Amino acid sequence: MPILVNNTLNQIRAIAGGSDDRVVKAQRLAEMIQKLGGYRWVGIYDVSATVVSIISWSGPGAPEFPTFPVSKGLTSAAIVSKQAVIVGDVRRDERYLTAFGNTLSEMMCRCCRRMEE
Repeated sequence: MPILVNNTLNQIRAIAGGSDDRVVKAQRLAEMIQKLGGYRWVGIYDVSATVVSIISWSGPGAPEFPTFPVSKGLTSAAIVSKQAVIVGDVRRDERYLTAFGNTLSEMMCRCCRRMEE
């Protein structure tokens, strides 16, 4: 495994396994992912049986829909498919829930604890 990827995974493990509360962990993870990927905005969400809710984010501000039904949006597609969903032009995808008015592309990655897979 390349050194950068291995180092990044170790940083993620260290943050996730740390003693901070989950909101602080989510904030630190969002900031790290945003910085490493050069992304404009990164959000970490909690997914229940019925609702998706923002825990924390790194970027210009909160998304337009901080809470939404688990059956809606690109997030739903990632949850159901258990795969990353990448959309190059969200204006042409009817599943897209507006996060920011000037968003053109978006990627959703599903992450979960092993026991929940």
